[in-house]
Amino acid sequence: MIGAAVALAVALTAAPPSAAAPASLPALAKPHGVGSPARAGASEPRLAATADGALLMTWLEPAGGVTALRVASLRESKWSAAATVVQSDSLVQSWPNLAGACAFGGNGVAVAWPERAGATERLRIALSKDGGATWGKAAILHDDREGSTHGFVSLLPQGEGVRAIWLDGHNLKDGLEEGAAPMTLHSRFIAPTGTLALEQELDGRVCDCCWIGVAPLGDELLVAYRDRSDDEIRDIAVTRLESGRWQPPYGPRYDGWKLKGCPVNGPAIATRGDRVAVAWYTAAADSPRVLMAFSNDRGWTFGDAIRVDDGHPLGRVGLALLDDGGAAVTWLEGDRSRSTLRVRRLKPGARSSTSTEIARFDGPHTPGVPQLARDRDRLLFAWTQAGKAQAIQVASLPVPRP
Repeated sequence: MIGAAVALAVALTAAPPSAAAPASLPALAKPHGVGSPARAGASEPRLAATADGALLMTWLEPAGGVTALRVASLRESKWSAAATVVQSDSLVQSWPNLAGACAFGGNGVAVAWPERAGATERLRIALSKDGGATWGKAAILHDDREGSTHGFVSLLPQGEGVRAIWLDGHNLKDGLEEGAAPMTLHSRFIAPTGTLALEQELDGRVCDCCWIGVAPLGDELLVAYRDRSDDEIRDIAVTRLESGRWQPPYGPRYDGWKLKGCPVNGPAIATRGDRVAVAWYTAAADSPRVLMAFSNDRGWTFGDAIRVDDGHPLGRVGLALLDDGGAAVTWLEGDRSRSTLRVRRLKPGARSSTSTEIARFDGPHTPGVPQLARDRDRLLFAWTQAGKAQAIQVASLPVPRP
């Protein structure tokens, strides 16, 4: 696997000098708040774009002594009524291990989430055929019932049904600690009736707690994740579902980040037409960076990695492609005492824009995994504003015109 990544890697080198330096891209506008359907005390939002130009958001919020998993959709400038998918004291509340959602079929919505079951964590999935008004019986997503950890789920529409991708810890049994046995990457198709197809293993050794990026590409699906080699190299890999078959994983580039532990920092992947981009965090060679790379051949190979951050990145990237062939990337910049959520505009052959501040965070409170998604005309951002008055904040800015 590492050999495949090396073979497809592109070295991070400076472009040759030219007679005239490329012009800088204009900075993105300062975002403005658009309101949130979540109640006070809510946390852990996740955004997902739908095929018809709307956005779904899932989140957790207090509900009478337990926790509720809720979902709502944003269409144009109006949120739908929030629907409760499940309400329980067993829901896992962990900032990197979020619920996943997608729209499918005519009016279907699928939501998957992690829950505690004794000493284990498992994943459940539920489908709604009426836009979230009612929900079918939740099913356990994976076949394994003994492994200690299953989570970090992502969902995508596939045909008339849903494709789920998750980290599967079926090897972590009998009290084994995280990292003591290989975490794996698994996938499953869920029919619109709720029937679970055959579970598939996509990679037999991956990083233990880095979230997964997923994106559609016509009839294909792309999955970006943090791999883990036998000698603890933890670089980004991509695999794809093509003509019904999962292709061997490969890499957008090879960082060589050797780390004895999970960095809790997953990649983001985005598609628009045939264009693909991947963004990720690395601290290879003790140099923390946020990087991204573009592909002009449907994600089979990637160009030079472009540095995104302002010099002090914490990672937690988000990514959306723009109409001019470029991209918007979000990340956290700063340290544990003070950080900002920032966005920057990048494009092949152009100088990156200056970064724009979206939100500011003081103290040790984490904003979770800040979210970035695009509807037809806007970039949407969502994050947890922690503190005494914890709440989910949502902001937007217009997609720049080419």
